[in-house]
Amino acid sequence: MATRLAPRTHPLSPAASEAEALLDRYPSLGDRELERLIAIFPRLPILDVGLMSSDADLAPKMERFRQDHADRLEPSAAKSLLFVLLYLALPVMLTIGFLWWMLS
Repeated sequence: MATRLAPRTHPLSPAASEAEALLDRYPSLGDRELERLIAIFPRLPILDVGLMSSDADLAPKMERFRQDHADRLEPSAAKSLLFVLLYLALPVMLTIGFLWWMLS
């Protein structure tokens, strides 16, 4: 395995272990493996990403992967807008509807 700058005190999640194995071979990945890494990387817990970043051999590959695929790793503006509408606007509309019903 790779050299770590700090000892691991927390085991990686199964998805992070898979991402670590794929990143260890990056950029020599097949199309399916690359798509899998792009799919799971944005959903990794921040602790797992930090633990993988502390790996001296894995950190440069991780940085290169992030630079090469930054456009596909960030959430799109449409997804962000949908998040705001669902999680902020919906409760506001329900509150207004409830107040209207109570005051009628």
